[in-house]
Amino acid sequence: MNKYWGLLIVGIIFFISSCIPDSQEKEKDKEPPSIEDDFPTSKLKWGFIDEQGNVMIKANFDDAGNFSEGLAKIRIGAKWGYIDQQGNIIIQPQFRSAYAFSNGLARVSTFDQQMGFITTNGEWKILPRYDNLKDFSEGLAIVTVNGQNGAINTNGEMVIPHNYERLESFINGKTIAKKNKKYAVIDNKNQIVIPFEYDKIYKEKNNKFRVKKDNLYGFF
Repeated sequence: MNKYWGLLIVGIIFFISSCIPDSQEKEKDKEPPSIEDDFPTSKLKWGFIDEQGNVMIKANFDDAGNFSEGLAKIRIGAKWGYIDQQGNIIIQPQFRSAYAFSNGLARVSTFDQQMGFITTNGEWKILPRYDNLKDFSEGLAIVTVNGQNGAINTNGEMVIPHNYERLESFINGKTIAKKNKKYAVIDNKNQIVIPFEYDKIYKEKNNKFRVKKDNLYGFF
């Protein structure tokens, strides 16, 4: 009796599997959609006008940002590049994301989702090797590598090792850091100013920090 039930079950399984449409099998073999499909062509186009409302750069772009240091980011299809104030493309659209120029450098992301900095002529100043980047502040930029944060200088040298769960931008040579779920303040030499023993630290005015520990607050 059990023998026949076993044969029946196998037969049913074989029958069901044989009924799976070929289209479903082919779906499994399909390549995933290109990451460039994240940005469809915009129905509305972007351009630039002057203060009197005169069109200075025709609306030919799928997206655009404000001018900074003589260049503005623009998107054509899925790719970001930069134009000058005459509307000429200075840096060809090639990036997955792009940000405004500051001190001659701009953050950009490749389609491999790695970030670096380029110069105003489109050359790499800092190669795209980071999962995330912040703009430079006091000569240092916060970088993320494998979920951990550190800081590099304008030459791309790692000044603060990437072994922090969180780092904020430097102000007056100091920043808030998080490690092993505790907060501290470190300086731009990676020296501890306020130890890693607080549940939270907040930046305040006049170079002060508000700290929280065991549901109590104080100031440094």
